[in-house]
Amino acid sequence: IKGKGEFSLNDGKIEKLNILKTVMDKLNFIPGLGNILQGALPSNIKDKLDTDTTVLNKAHTKVKVDNKVVSIDEAQVDSNDFSITAQGTLGFDLATNITVKTYLAPDVSAILVKSVKPLQGLLDDQQRLYIPGQVSGKIPSIGYKPQMDYITKNVATSEGARQLEKILDKNPTVKNILNAVLGTGGNQNNSSSSGYESTNGQTQAQPQEEPAKKLINNILKNILH
Repeated sequence: IKGKGEFSLNDGKIEKLNILKTVMDKLNFIPGLGNILQGALPSNIKDKLDTDTTVLNKAHTKVKVDNKVVSIDEAQVDSNDFSITAQGTLGFDLATNITVKTYLAPDVSAILVKSVKPLQGLLDDQQRLYIPGQVSGKIPSIGYKPQMDYITKNVATSEGARQLEKILDKNPTVKNILNAVLGTGGNQNNSSSSGYESTNGQTQAQPQEEPAKKLINNILKNILH
């Protein structure tokens, strides 16, 4: 059996599976994170976590069938709270191996990062928490696991940089010397900026990362990655 196909839906619902809760439960690698989040989450998100269904805005999947294996070449699932892309295989024997990339919505991500600062190391350029993972096993005994090496390295880098930056902020003389040596000219309100054009056509100041803090991040990334 060989073939190709596509599947799409709008305004769908997955019964007996709360994807948002499944992903967030896997973030409990930080001690006490579950209790912190329970106290910090607004009621509308808590209500979503208390259900056993997932409401989807849309989903689209492209598949190929060959040699008793269904290959998921491209899958996209979107809801108000997250987006997921997936690639992988599902055998006729129901053996499953799918790589998933989960992006929590910016508003959900902002709430989580505000409550648990180390999570900011998982933010992408759209301010979404990015959580790579894997769905594997043989149906019905399949499970989801986040890519812990990626998560722990990025969280450790972010938290290490944050703590070192706090030390620098308490020692402005040292920080100014480092910034000057690294090329910014030292004390400019302890930050540098460049211009960008806003929607009204006026040029405004856009803050940039201080060289001293940038150096800290680069050193930690090289050590931990």
